[in-house]
Amino acid sequence: MLRFVRILPQERARFFVLFALLFINALVLESNEVIATSGFVTDAGPRSLLWVWAIDMAIIIFTSGAYSLIVDRVRRSRLTVLLFASWGLVYLGLYASFSLGAPRWASYALMTVINDQQWVLFPMLIWALANDMFTTAEAKRLFPVLGTAALLGGIVGGGAAAAIARWLRDGPLGGVRMILFNVGLLWLVAAAMSVVLRRVKVIAHRSAGGEGMVAVLQEGIAFVRDVPSYRYLTIAMILAGVALNSVEYWLIVGASQTFGTAESLQTFYGSFRAIRTGLLLVVQGVVSAWVINRVGFKNVFVFMPLALLTAISLVLAWPGMIAAVVGEYLVQVVLQGIDEPARRAFESLVPDERRGRVSAFLDGYLYPLGSILGCGLIAASSVLPSWGGQVTYLGVSWVCSALAVWSIMRFRANYEVSMLNWRLRRRRRKSFLTGMEFEPVLTPPGDKDRE
Repeated sequence: MLRFVRILPQERARFFVLFALLFINALVLESNEVIATSGFVTDAGPRSLLWVWAIDMAIIIFTSGAYSLIVDRVRRSRLTVLLFASWGLVYLGLYASFSLGAPRWASYALMTVINDQQWVLFPMLIWALANDMFTTAEAKRLFPVLGTAALLGGIVGGGAAAAIARWLRDGPLGGVRMILFNVGLLWLVAAAMSVVLRRVKVIAHRSAGGEGMVAVLQEGIAFVRDVPSYRYLTIAMILAGVALNSVEYWLIVGASQTFGTAESLQTFYGSFRAIRTGLLLVVQGVVSAWVINRVGFKNVFVFMPLALLTAISLVLAWPGMIAAVVGEYLVQVVLQGIDEPARRAFESLVPDERRGRVSAFLDGYLYPLGSILGCGLIAASSVLPSWGGQVTYLGVSWVCSALAVWSIMRFRANYEVSMLNWRLRRRRRKSFLTGMEFEPVLTPPGDKDRE
């Protein structure tokens, strides 16, 4: 196995540390996502989910900004341990809210928000740590394979949530009790990594600090404005975020109409996500590395908007659960199996001293901003008759996907010149001789024979 994926002996310790972090994080995320979404949709209805998504994405933008203030100023290994430990405490408080009889819809909504903050912050931090540990050449080879850790964790998490919905359905808390198991996992990882990460060599240049959130946001905006390839990638990601929201909402509405109880919806949703993650495992373990290395950064980002175009065309032409499931599978397999690993590796081109903040801007602001716009689009379309509203938000999402394809074409056209931009140059260490002045050595007139 190690020989097949070309993990060199000197890379194995770093690889498996990151593998463990991604696996446990995905297991917790996937199981909590299934519990929160199925519970909330059953109690409050799918339309209420739009408000939760919009508020959730706004909070993500804020927390991404707060994260970007510190990510380049502290040791990322230490920050990783702190984040895992603190999130375990947060989930323990959430479980207490269920136990003490708080309104279940409110607890499920809070769980969705907390879980999505983890969905954005934890991978950003872990992948930033990965970029500290590996060179760009190593990242292109290892990151697609490393991403299978999150997929394996997703399969286990989604499958466990579906099984627990049946196994623990008796009692007032039901499958919510899995939260306690996830708390234990987070604390176990924090304790283990506090020891292990001290022995793994991490080389990164930290920012000098002293900047506020606005200054950090301005730096991210300035970076994508001045580097044409990143600018067009930014536009494409915002547009794709709008369309992603529409595809997922279409699936959830169909599932809520088909499965009436929380247990049956949780079983379906957990099974659906486990199967989807199994497909992702195949794609990312076998296809992703080949695609990224074969087509290169210049061409790889076109797959995501094309997948969105195909998925939305499918549900417009063939409404129903089958089209919704196939479309969501296609979009998420391309997003997580090809687009995200390619983007993580592409971010390794950003200099170490600003990589964390730029990745926070790209991964923490753009898709959430698109999602907020998508929620507004769906809510505005709901004033129309049922089928008319659906066609409206799906049609606008189709146009957004087409514009995202155009933006990626502009990305390709500007790729070579962007690689020469000064913002992509790493700081070079100066020699101790730099800046020193030397006086010429004058030879005495009588010593010319010794020159």
